[in-house]
Amino acid sequence: MEEMRGAAMAHYANMSDKKQKEVVKFFNSIDKSGDGVVSNEEFFNFIRKKGFEMEMPQNVFKLLDENNDGTLSFEECVTFFYMIKYKKFAFCKGCGIYLSGIHFVCVKCHEADKEKSFDLCSSWTTKLSTSRKR
Repeated sequence: MEEMRGAAMAHYANMSDKKQKEVVKFFNSIDKSGDGVVSNEEFFNFIRKKGFEMEMPQNVFKLLDENNDGTLSFEECVTFFYMIKYKKFAFCKGCGIYLSGIHFVCVKCHEADKEKSFDLCSSWTTKLSTSRKR
């Protein structure tokens, strides 16, 4: 996730003022209490309202919460905005971790239904191959 944060913040820093204001508006639309941070409840209310539930694993809030304080700061929400805007959601369908860089795809499932493929991380693939050898 660190690589994604870096890309998101670099992208934000190089946006026009107009686009940066769009990101601020996005943050404020999630931060319903106006306290300057996004709670878990505010985040998941936003996810449900926008219909993103099926696209994200249960641990997405924890992944975004870089400092593990139980809330999302503006900077942590910039990463979320970037991921939504540029469709950067790649999570392992097996264990739910965020996949950056190389993605492992189940060839059998992909060949069976090219419209419905599954991203699998190397640790999940290793677990599968180990369990099959038993």
